[in-house]
Amino acid sequence: MKLKLLHDRFIQGMRPHLPDWKFIATNRHFRLCAADHNWYLHLGFINHERDFDVTLDVAVEFMQGKDRIGIIGAELGNIQGTGQFRHGIASEAEADAAALTAHAHFLSVGVPFLIKYSDRLHVLTVLKQNNAEARLICPIDQSRSTLVAALEVVSATP
Repeated sequence: MKLKLLHDRFIQGMRPHLPDWKFIATNRHFRLCAADHNWYLHLGFINHERDFDVTLDVAVEFMQGKDRIGIIGAELGNIQGTGQFRHGIASEAEADAAALTAHAHFLSVGVPFLIKYSDRLHVLTVLKQNNAEARLICPIDQSRSTLVAALEVVSATP
């Protein structure tokens, strides 16, 4: 079976579990919009000759109106501290099963991350500490300092 068909099968298996989320096919992520931030669940497909693996990343994008202030996020296995976690898929049955386990993984690890890091002031505090947690949610030094500056400006604005 062509991998694209299995990719689509996995995505279709995820959709019913995320009814309020919009799937953006070009970016292979689901997005849920709120007033001052967006949540993302990104699907990373790692193709092999006859099968593929899927990784799940979550992110919080901070907004001011329609403008992006910045974004933080991480892969679910890295959030857990176990290293990258892959869901292996080689058949339709595995795609269906992986969609269920991926969604459960998202609920247990991804959603708590999204809730915790949707608070701009909490993110600002974490990023200023410049420790392992800060590097997890925003691994690039320059991006981290840019986001700190942006969040400080927005937090100071009444």
